[in-house]
Amino acid sequence: MHNFKVAVAQIPSVKGDVNKNIESHLKAIDVAVEHQTSIVIFPELSLTGYEPELASDLAFVKEDERLQAFVSAASKSDIWIVVGAPLKIGNEIYIGSIIFSPDGDVSTYSKMNLHSGEERFFSVGKEPEVLEINNHRVALAICADTNNPLHAQAYAKVRATVYAAGVLGALSE
Repeated sequence: MHNFKVAVAQIPSVKGDVNKNIESHLKAIDVAVEHQTSIVIFPELSLTGYEPELASDLAFVKEDERLQAFVSAASKSDIWIVVGAPLKIGNEIYIGSIIFSPDGDVSTYSKMNLHSGEERFFSVGKEPEVLEINNHRVALAICADTNNPLHAQAYAKVRATVYAAGVLGALSE
């Protein structure tokens, strides 16, 4: 794919229903693929809904079997996919993005700037994440990261060409 298109899938999430949320993600990915999108980015905590009190119980590790559908979709359709989920790394829980590349790699980014109150449930991410896609350097952010000018400046220093954020989406009941 030579063109570079970014899709932001602002889909609703069902509180705590990971299977239902995966289904809606896969439908949105199909639409992104139809439009020859290079990367599709989902909202903050899109796989679980924004449910800090449930995050520990619903947290994902990057090797989680529940994520295999995204590994397959990215590889089959030659698209980058960024989903939002509570992310467990060691003993810590983060507000995370799980990133699926077309070559089958899975990586993560953890929110570096938490909203007030989120620190009760989540740890602060420490490392920025830049994706190399079709000669573009895509810098990832999650919601409150965009409120901190130092976050964007750090990415400017590493010559990012796109600053893309997964932001809190709508919830379904």
